[in-house]
Parts: sequence; C-alpha cells; structure tokens
Amino acid sequence: IDPPPPPTAALQASVMQGNPPLQVTFTERSTGFIGSWRLETSDDGQRVLTDRSQPLTATYSQPGSYQAQLVVQGPGGQARAAVAIVVNGPPQVAEIGAVAGVEDEVLMLDLTGADAQPGSWSVEDVNDQLIAGVEQVGDVLRFTPMRDAAGSDAVRIVRTNSHQLSTSQMVALTWAPVDDPPGIYPALDGLFTTFEDIAIQVGGAVHARDVDTEIGTLAWSASGYDETLVGGVQGSGEGMVFSPVPDAYGETQAVIHLTDPATGQAATQTVLLRWTPVNDPPQAPVAIYPVNGALDIVLAPVISWATTDVEGSALSYDLVLRMETGEMVAEGAGLMVSEYAVGLLSP
Repeated sequence: IDPPPPPTAALQASVMQGNPPLQVTFTERSTGFIGSWRLETSDDGQRVLTDRSQPLTATYSQPGSYQAQLVVQGPGGQARAAVAIVVNGPPQVAEIGAVAGVEDEVLMLDLTGADAQPGSWSVEDVNDQLIAGVEQVGDVLRFTPMRDAAGSDAVRIVRTNSHQLSTSQMVALTWAPVDDPPGIYPALDGLFTTFEDIAIQVGGAVHARDVDTEIGTLAWSASGYDETLVGGVQGSGEGMVFSPVPDAYGETQAVIHLTDPATGQAATQTVLLRWTPVNDPPQAPVAIYPVNGALDIVLAPVISWATTDVEGSALSYDLVLRMETGEMVAEGAGLMVSEYAVGLLSP
C-alpha cells in the first residue's frame, strides 16, 4: 500500500501589520492526512499551540517583525506555512540639542534629518510667560520670546509618524538678558516756545523709558543748540533746562539725549526752542545835570538826563519839578529829547 501524499499547510492572519499591542487571530486551513499540528506564534510569550481546538490568537506588544510558522505532519510527510507580522514602532529621532540666544531673538530649532521617516513635529509644555509664539516652517521650529524677557524653558518636542505613534524629547531654550537702550517715550513735543528771558524745560521722568535701568539714574543732556541764543543748559534726572541769553530772542534746534550711564547707550530727539520778543521797559533816567544833591546851580539851567532801552525804541519824557513848597509842577510833557531848558529859577 502506497503512503498518502504529504499534507498541505495553510495559515492566514486576521491582521499582518499594526500598532502595539497588536492582537492577531490565525486561521488554519491545512488539508490532507495530518497526524500532528504545531503553530509557533513568536508572540510575547513565544507560545507554541498544538491543540487545533483552542483559539488561535496571539498578542505582539513590542515593535518589530515576527513570523508565525505552522508545521503539519502526516503519514505522507511534513508541510510548513508561515505568516509575517509587523508591529509598528514610534519614530526614531536623533538627540536634539539645546538652543540659546539673547533677549528678543527668535530661536531657530532646525530638525532637518532628525528623523529619516515621514512624520510631523509639534511642541508641548510651552511657558507662555517666556515664549510668545511657536511657528513651524518645514522641519524648522521658530520660538519667539516675550518682549524684553530673559530666562530658560524646557519644551517638549514631539515627533509623530504616519502610524500616529509618537516619541518626544525635552529641549532647553535659553535667552540671555540684554541691557536695552533707553527710550524717549512718549515723544517730546516738537516745539517749545516762551517769552525772552524765561527758561525752557524739556524732558523729565515722564518721558524716560528703560526696561533694565532705574529711570532716576538716566541722564538728560543736549547738543547742537545756538549758543548765541542759549546762555546756559542744565541737565538732570528731571530733564533739561535751557536758559536764554538775557534779552535775546529767536529759535534754535537742540538735540536731546537720554543716556544710560552704565552702558553709554542713548536715545535722541531733535526739538525746536523758540523765544519770542518782549518790549521791556526802559531803564530809569539818570540825571546828568544837575546831579542829585548838586549846589550852585545856574539860575536858568538846562536839565539833562540819560536812559537806555534794550529794544532801541524811541522814548518820550515827562518832566516834573518839585518846588520847596512841596508843590509838584509839570514843566514839560511828551519830551522827545533828554534835556530841557527850565528857564529862570528863583535863587
């Protein structure tokens, strides 16, 4: 009697690839004369199934490639069948280094080549007290800090592959502080105007800004003004005081400086200073003849006096004589010259 032909082994899997934990149900469709039967699953427990009446299931928890193999034995010989199982894994990302810069600088984290497989990047655990925004351009992440903020933050960089599996790394971002220059804000008025002989004050604490330095330590100064119009300049923490040359009027530009003495950095603004003329009163007349308290005056004197007017205006005079009786006698009015012939006086 000839032996029967060898059996035919056939094995099917409900799923051949997936994410962990991957559960697979096997279906065995072997034919022929079968005396023994064995299924090597290669699963987590490396189980070997020998009872065809039991559920043919296996669980694969770790990423990798596996092979389930069926071996059937009969009088006619042996047959084998195998099924490949692939368990997807998370992205394999190279180590990402820390990034550092200075205050107000946008930090660039270039992730090009960090993962050879397709996927996407995302950022978690962002400190919104330090980082104002995160922008992704391709494989480059841009971190914009809060204005004038300095310090460090560890953000979570997440890589997700096409199987929706992710891996992450904590990456340190550091912004070193910078001593920013001062600023003149709100801006000074463009024009300061007053009358001649009156000082002009410019600036002061209300116009000083510095995020890193105490306002009171900043120094105000000025340059570029007309020294024939400005007689003195005094600067302090309260601003600038421009004192004009006496009786001078006109206008001049001045460059206002607000300086941080610690760094020498300064903010500047150009302003216009204007003094308008005032018609000052003339000086009091000074007697030329006779001088005050003089004796032996001629009986018909020509009284003369002198006075000045800074504007050079034409002057008129009223002459009043006081008699020994105490009586005041108007001798001349509207005089346009600084002398007057009184006439014959009583001795």
